[in-house]
Amino acid sequence: YIRRYGYVGKMFHTFFKLTFNSKYIDKLVCHASNERIYYLDEFGHNLANKVVFCKLGEGLNHKDCISEPEEKYFFSGGSSNRDYTTLIKAFEGLDQKLIIACKPENIIVQDIPANVSVLYDAYGVAFSNLIQNAYAVILPIQNPNISSGQLVLLNAMRFGKCLIVTAGNCMCDYINDSYAISVSAKSVDELREAVTFIADHPDQYRQMSVNAYDDYKSQYSVDKYAERIADLVRN
Repeated sequence: YIRRYGYVGKMFHTFFKLTFNSKYIDKLVCHASNERIYYLDEFGHNLANKVVFCKLGEGLNHKDCISEPEEKYFFSGGSSNRDYTTLIKAFEGLDQKLIIACKPENIIVQDIPANVSVLYDAYGVAFSNLIQNAYAVILPIQNPNISSGQLVLLNAMRFGKCLIVTAGNCMCDYINDSYAISVSAKSVDELREAVTFIADHPDQYRQMSVNAYDDYKSQYSVDKYAERIADLVRN
């Protein structure tokens, strides 16, 4: 739910409030702790026992493994709440390759640098292949207070990819600095510095990759997620 304004916003809010208060719904699961707080503030703290936070898990299509990249490219993908404008600017003039997989409406930059490729038809297994074969994965979030990007994040971790993410509430439940570099929202300079650091420090890069994979296996595999959902159902 993203707050809207005017008459349409009131209708939108009413629809969601009715849904949140439906007697036919026992639990509403949020995949970011701050998102739960946002919904309680928006729709009522009487929903505290219904609206719950549960860390996401992922594990479809591919076998979990630390994947060595065949070519050195950074990858960024997804269409929800992404800031590709800042990301593309950060790669201008860098001696590094970037591949973005998204929808056409997500790209508003007119002049794409030669070292940046944009794909509009990479879904499912093709999308996962781009992550698996990447050197590292970047998640540039437009509004870091809105939950988004976790599935791409976890998919990257299960392939042992170190990460560059926008600092903020939607990522803070999932990452730590042993495998992820957090950068300020809309900061071209911080993104550029993070990319350069990962590219120029292979030993740290390899250790970050191992740490990402280990954290995925211990917390974020699909079976761990199933256990958490089962606990919610039992309670």
